Amino acid sequence: RMTLPVPGRMAMVIREHLSIVDAIRKGRTTEAAAAMRTHLGTLLPDLVHLQAKHPDYFV
Repeated sequence: RMTLPVPGRMAMVIREHLSIVDAIRKGRTTEAAAAMRTHLGTLLPDLVHLQAKHPDYFV
């Protein structure tokens, strides 16, 4: 939620979530896992920056 104010982030998150859900609905587990890795791959680096900026949120 903290990353959503970044310009373009909301649209990207929606696309990523739709890819994950679509693959799950189609029973494509490998594709779903890859989409989830992509999603987390864009999120986790942002968390490092957020933690540095707002350390009290991550106690």
